[in-house]
Amino acid sequence: MQDAYGEFLEHIESVSGGVDYAVIHRTLNATRIEIASLETTPLYGQGGKCA
Repeated sequence: MQDAYGEFLEHIESVSGGVDYAVIHRTLNATRIEIASLETTPLYGQGGKCA
């Protein structure tokens, strides 16, 4: 798990293009919040019959 986390951080650093760690942290936090909100929002038309 620790190796996977290290690889994840390396990927984030390379994708960010050398942006400050505070910016990376805020971006990841905002992304986490958006993903968490998707878990609570029902998907449009999921499970319903077509008319």
